[in-house]
Parts: sequence; C-alpha cells; structure tokens
Amino acid sequence: MFARIGVVALNTYREAVRARILHGLFALALATAGYAPRHDDRSYARVARSLLLLGRYPILHVAHVGWLPSAYRPPGWPFTLAALWAATGIHVAAGRVALVALGVASSLLGAGIGRRIGGPRAGLAAGLLLAVDPLLLAASATLESEALFTALLLAAVLAALRARESASWRPTAAAGALIGAAALTRTNGLALIPVIGWLVLPSPRPRAWLRHSALAVAAAILVVAPWTIRNAVELHHFVPVSTETGNTLAGTYNPVSLTHHARWLLPSVTHAYRPIYRRYADSPQLDGRLRSAVLHWVLRHPGYPLLAAGWNSVRLLGFDGPAWARWSLHTMSLGPLLAIPVWIGTLLISLLALAGVARRRRGAAPLAVVALVLWATTAPVTGEMRLGIPLQAVLAVLAACAVVRAARPGGYGAKNGVDT
Repeated sequence: MFARIGVVALNTYREAVRARILHGLFALALATAGYAPRHDDRSYARVARSLLLLGRYPILHVAHVGWLPSAYRPPGWPFTLAALWAATGIHVAAGRVALVALGVASSLLGAGIGRRIGGPRAGLAAGLLLAVDPLLLAASATLESEALFTALLLAAVLAALRARESASWRPTAAAGALIGAAALTRTNGLALIPVIGWLVLPSPRPRAWLRHSALAVAAAILVVAPWTIRNAVELHHFVPVSTETGNTLAGTYNPVSLTHHARWLLPSVTHAYRPIYRRYADSPQLDGRLRSAVLHWVLRHPGYPLLAAGWNSVRLLGFDGPAWARWSLHTMSLGPLLAIPVWIGTLLISLLALAGVARRRRGAAPLAVVALVLWATTAPVTGEMRLGIPLQAVLAVLAACAVVRAARPGGYGAKNGVDT
C-alpha cells in the first residue's frame, strides 16, 4: 500500500515537473510574446555579449579619466549566459529556455528541502507549489538573474540541511560553494554566507562543530575571491562582487522617494545625489561615495529605513494589489497578462507561509531564518517583485509545510519526529 502511494506521489511530481516545463514554455510563447530586454535584463545581455565577443566585461568612459573597466553587474548570470550563447549562438530564446530549466531545478530542490523539514508530503506539496507559482514562471521568461540565484540558493540550503543531518564534510563544502556562487549572482547572497555557515552545524553538535561552519564559509570565500581579486587589480578598489549597491540605495534613500511611499526611483529622474554622479560618473569611486552619502541621509531621517521596509514588504508579499504586480512585470520587460495570477499567487503563498511561521515549528526554523535574511536585504531597499523571487521560493516551501500541517496535524511528522 505504501509502495503504491509512493509511486503515485512520484508520478504526481513528475507530472508537476512536466507542468512546470509546459507552463514555462507557455509563458515564453504566449504570455510574453514580443519580449525584448529593456531593463536590467538588457544590461545582463550586454555584459554577456561583451564576455563572449570581447572576452571581458564592458569598459566605460569616464569624463576626465578615460576608459575604465566595470563591475556593476554581478558576474554569475552574465558568465552563465555567455557560456550558453557560446554553444547556441547569441539568441534571447536560448537564454529563456535555459531559465525554464532553472525553474524546474528550483522545483526539485524546493521539494527536497520540503521533504527534509516536513516529510514526504511536505516535499511533494513544495514541489507542486514551486512548479505552478506564477511569479517563478515569470522569472523563466525574462533574462534577469533571479532564476539562477534562486536555484543556487535552494541548492545551498538543501546541501546545508544534508550536512546538518549527516555531519559530513562533502555537503558542508558544497553548501558553502553554492552560496558563494549565489553571491556572485546577486550581492545580497553575501549576507547568506554566515547563515549557511550556521545552517550546516550538526545537531547535536560534535566537538569539531566550529570546523563545519568554517569549512562552509571558507568554501564560499574561495568561490567569491577570484572575482574580488579581479576587481582589486582592475578597479584598484576593494569590491567584493559589484559596484551596484550605492546606486541601488540612492534610488530609495532620497527626498523624492520619501514622499512616494519609499518607492525606488531612478536617481537620474529624482536628481538625488546629483553632484556625486556628476563628479564621479561611472568610476569605481562612485559606489563608495553614494553609500557614504546615503548613510548621512539616513542619519538625518532615522525612521525612514523602517518605513521603507514596511512599504516594500507590502509590495513584495502581494498586499499591494494587481497594479503593483503589473508594474513589477513591466520592470522585467514583460506584459501585464500575468499580473493578476502573479498577485494572487504571491499573496496566497505569503499568507500561508506567515501562518506556518507563526506556529513556531522547530523544523522550519532554519528556512525561516533564510527567509528573514532575504527579506532584510531586500525590503529596506526595493519592493519590485522580481527582486523578491528568491524570497518567494523560500516562502513557497514554508507555505507547503503549513498546508500539510493544516491538512493533517497529527500525520507523518508527529509520528516520526519530523516537523510537518
């Protein structure tokens, strides 16, 4: 009987994977017909083309200085896209098909995480939920970096949970290397390196528990270090991953955004920090000068970060309605057709995940910490839903566990010591 149930569950999840592929291709073919990169996706494609055709990152011309190397975009996704285009030719469609494959991988990884923290039913539910989540489907239709970052993050968490259970060195090192690769894809991955270092610690902790954490962190640093060294050599500044942080902060922490519910606005539109932009243009010093200026601005408006985090949480979690989902899709160079499904799907996942976390189940605590760090590195800065895609994936696993617990409170986890 249990074998038959297992076969049915496996077949069901196989159908979910097929559905994820079909839905992803549907998003490519119908919901996003006429797609052309116009925003950050265009920038990533430009960097990938430069890597493929010129063998280097694009160089920028700075007034009174000359041509300088750049490190504005984190390298993970452009290098991946360039490697793909080296095999297929420079075709946007090839990159989008690869993103569908990354979406399928995220579904499988999420299912593995759900199984470890909540049992087989939770794993199946997590895989199904990730397979049909509209926001994650939208991520498969645009040349943004979030799909790759999400897959690497989930892989790192799954490896860390494996290391936590087995106290083995291999999954510990793998978890660190994967989160290092994620940090090279999006800079907020750097904040997750110590989280993974904590997550790999076995329970109960052996005498060598500190070595496990140190190994994971060291593996992450070894992955990031070559790019940091490249930046030090070519930019003559310490830039761990990219120089985009200052400009990103400047788009939220300015007087105009203060009067527009902490919305991120282009600094060129708000004219915020104009003297700094005029003096440093796109030079490596710009990032540091902007970060310093933003810090001084926050010191004069100490309550604003909390206000920004509140407004952006409303947007990221789907509480701002379909109009914001439509705008978020626009920033992904996508049309409004998926706006209502994205809004409804995000809102439902957020409500279910928050309900599950509120019950304070011990098994879900590690994943809740990952979600908290993702929120803390996103919400104070921006509310664009595409930047919340990794958070959405983690919340989807928590939501799946909550659904399983609600459907069967005394089920698998209660009998086997697993928190469902």
